[in-house]
Amino acid sequence: SVSANGAGGAGAPQNSACGGGGGGSGGYVALEAPVVTIGEGGVVTANGGGGGGGGVTTDAGNDGADGKIDLLVAPGGAANTNGCGKPGGAGSVAAQLDGSNGPVPGACGGGGGGGGGGAGFIRISSAGYTAAGTAKLSPPVVMQ
Repeated sequence: SVSANGAGGAGAPQNSACGGGGGGSGGYVALEAPVVTIGEGGVVTANGGGGGGGGVTTDAGNDGADGKIDLLVAPGGAANTNGCGKPGGAGSVAAQLDGSNGPVPGACGGGGGGGGGGAGFIRISSAGYTAAGTAKLSPPVVMQ
């Protein structure tokens, strides 16, 4: 597998009532050769990371997950224990190139969730490019 996934955003620190950090965007993967073959079970990803969860004065936010080396979304950090700090948004995956927004803070004074990271790029420059049916490519390949 080859990946250039974004990192998950940090949850808000304890005693801050701040919003969570945004998830990192996916990076750039370029493959250039006369023949490029992504075989059975091969994985190439540049997915976004999940946003961090918001915190409150009594509880820290939770960290978002790093972009997955798979076709699974990276979840945002969970809401904190009392629910005032909001969860982070999910990172990008497959054809969903934007990460999800983190919810805005509620009336109880907690921080909002950080947004999920957007997709990176997978660029393949090859006259002989093939990918097996079970290959996992995320986001979609840009041919050049």
